[in-house]
Amino acid sequence: MAVAQRPFLQRLLLLLSLLAPLAARAQATDRPPPPLGAPPPSLPSVVDLPPPLPAVPTDELLPLDLPALPDVDIAGKKLCVWPFKNEFTSAEAQSLDVQSIFLDVAKESKSLSDAVLFLDPVQACELDDTACFIKLGNALQCGTMLVGSSTKANGLVLHTRWISAEKNEVVSKSDSVVESDNVDHIQAWAEGQACSALKVDCKSTLVVDADRKDMALVLDKHTLKRSDGTQLKVSVKPGLHSFRVLIDERTSLERRVPLRRNKTTTVFARQTCEGGLYVYERHQLQGGVARQSCEYSTGLKPTKVAAIVTAGVGVLALGIGAYEGLHGKSLQNQANDGYKSRGAYSQADVGNLNSASSAMKTGNVLMAVGAGLIVAAAVLTFAF
Repeated sequence: MAVAQRPFLQRLLLLLSLLAPLAARAQATDRPPPPLGAPPPSLPSVVDLPPPLPAVPTDELLPLDLPALPDVDIAGKKLCVWPFKNEFTSAEAQSLDVQSIFLDVAKESKSLSDAVLFLDPVQACELDDTACFIKLGNALQCGTMLVGSSTKANGLVLHTRWISAEKNEVVSKSDSVVESDNVDHIQAWAEGQACSALKVDCKSTLVVDADRKDMALVLDKHTLKRSDGTQLKVSVKPGLHSFRVLIDERTSLERRVPLRRNKTTTVFARQTCEGGLYVYERHQLQGGVARQSCEYSTGLKPTKVAAIVTAGVGVLALGIGAYEGLHGKSLQNQANDGYKSRGAYSQADVGNLNSASSAMKTGNVLMAVGAGLIVAAAVLTFAF
């Protein structure tokens, strides 16, 4: 009986030896690629964000989502920009330089006759002293004056006042907030404010590199229409925009993207092996190159399948090993009973003893192999 079992056991051991490399290979192929770069601080997940608006064509200039600014009559006027008062250090004020951003935009205006920045005013005026600015504006032949201040408050608060020297009054004022300490964010935001207030047709370009066709692209509240390619180019008004990507019910966190006028900014949308969705800017990528997205499935991963198969074979090996051990013990007991009744081992008893020894050794090997496979399955399940 034991002789007849040996080919079957040999085939079983051969099967076990072939399954172990397959499980290891599945584990190796399921490892995620190296990271794209410095990821955002939080892992994207299914978050509660408002649904995007219907898709808009990308060959039109998309607006910047700003609150409506009061109308200021600047046609044919000379605009005088006074240095914005602030509570920043000299280095911070120089890096932000909000008043220069307004002046640069004003110089592109087709409505203004001229735009001048007075860095050293003849007479110092308090920010709320309208009469002082009107007197100074008339002396300098300023039709319209822009005065303002910027303060720190969880980012930056910009206070602006538009004063008409002709009408001797404040014709418009606004308080705007940007919740960011990033210089690029503040400058882009200020540029958007300036283009809107001065009615200048500013334009910036956003390039989105999304390598999966099932990604929906949401800029501010607008879904962007995609073509068959991985890259999408869209003209947008300058400012601080928000961008995210969606696949079904999964969404990335919103990334704030600063877009400057007459410049092109590229963002990259990628999916990780765990199903996370990220939006990167070029400076976050190692070497400036974005790797391809990883495949993700809500079904069983290859490592989980390998773990199930490995555990099943391990349990089977344990069962057969236990059977072989019990069978060997039974043959041994038969031989020992024959010895007790006859005082000597017969030829059949010797055969049973040899078969018992072989069966018990095979059982021990299978028990060890089965236990090892179950441990390997546990590692595949919980470690990968």
